[in-house]
Amino acid sequence: MNTKLVDAFVVYNERWPRRGYMSVQTFLLIKGDIILFEWNPEKKSRAIRITVEQTDYKAEYSQNSIIIADFRVIDTADFIIPLDGLYNILIENPSIEEEQIGHLQLFKKCVSPQVCQQSPFPERYYDYQLAYNGSFYSKQCRDWGYRTEFGAMIIEPYLGSEPLNLIFDSTTMDFDATELSPERITKMLFLKAKEGVKIVIQLSPYKLEGQVIVTEVHKLDSMSLWGRPNNWSYFIVNEDCWLKIESFVYNRLFGDKAELPTDFVVIKIYSDHSSDVELLNESYELLEVYNEVFNQYELEPVMKAAKLARKL
Repeated sequence: MNTKLVDAFVVYNERWPRRGYMSVQTFLLIKGDIILFEWNPEKKSRAIRITVEQTDYKAEYSQNSIIIADFRVIDTADFIIPLDGLYNILIENPSIEEEQIGHLQLFKKCVSPQVCQQSPFPERYYDYQLAYNGSFYSKQCRDWGYRTEFGAMIIEPYLGSEPLNLIFDSTTMDFDATELSPERITKMLFLKAKEGVKIVIQLSPYKLEGQVIVTEVHKLDSMSLWGRPNNWSYFIVNEDCWLKIESFVYNRLFGDKAELPTDFVVIKIYSDHSSDVELLNESYELLEVYNEVFNQYELEPVMKAAKLARKL
């Protein structure tokens, strides 16, 4: 099965990222990858312009991007990636008079099981340093960009039957933190996982009237994983890292003041190697830090000794 990269109706974007382009999409691809373009225009004769750039770790913000292809798609087309790396795919912005001109889909062709397993979605990273400012801790960003050695982790439906080890069960264990506000209640769980381990999530949200439950998985100092868990889901950890599983509930209608439930989801976490997954323990504590990139306070797992050393 081919991997879908883009599924979009092409319509005039007044906040265009580049002059002449509706959007810029970045992907991590390898030499020989075949990118398929399927174009369904509103008017039969209307082709769409596509530009392909080879870029560096700054992706769409790079000053070093090189155009390697510029062509028009009438109905279908394909493009073969010449070298491993990050690529920007730029999609034409129609004129304001044209409005919506058609439906565009992009796929990465699966030519082998190995190619299908490689994530084409780039993972953003932030090179933070934790600093103590006399009264509070802050996360200061020294650099940011996209990883070039591997793609983002992808959450997929779990259909396996292999033996698994139970790591966490919210019916018998506590979440690491709960944040309460009139608009939203959030529960958080932190995991330290090793590269290559399979994490399986069994998710059972309660059935609520007028309220929405969302569960996400975040990689610390990076971004949310590609996709969201639903019922039985899994992902493969792409490097040693901290993960945050966050579930929150809010009222569906804006301005609704209905009281939110404090219990709204059951989460169970499994792994194929229990020794490669570590829950927050007495060696760590959750520290409230101010993230200077996103201008918000957030919780950060740090070793207690490291916190003391930073203060000194």
